[in-house]
Amino acid sequence: MEILMRNLLLILLMLSSGAYAKCTAHDAWHGEDKALHFVGVAAVSGYVGAATERPEYGLAWGVGIAAAKEALDATGSGDCTLQDFAVGVAGALAGYAGAKWVLIPRAHGATVAYSRSF
Repeated sequence: MEILMRNLLLILLMLSSGAYAKCTAHDAWHGEDKALHFVGVAAVSGYVGAATERPEYGLAWGVGIAAAKEALDATGSGDCTLQDFAVGVAGALAGYAGAKWVLIPRAHGATVAYSRSF
């Protein structure tokens, strides 16, 4: 499984590597678009990290998804911007960190715990 995940990520990155020549760097750093990039990539990163019990896989998949989305935009199906990619990477980092934390609801609040296997 580890080899399959690594190979799929490498394929994604190779396909998207030349696309950034068409990306712009003149986009706003705020707005609903950026929130969607952040939350979407954070969700993927956190889910993959928690499901595989390897948060670094979630981080790698999150960055790969952010790169693939901008590569797709560079083909003409959207606006490829470096800001969107940067916000996606920030979301992947948030998902990576979130995959290690557990939120347990309680009657009067919540318990937050850090989870790590050794």
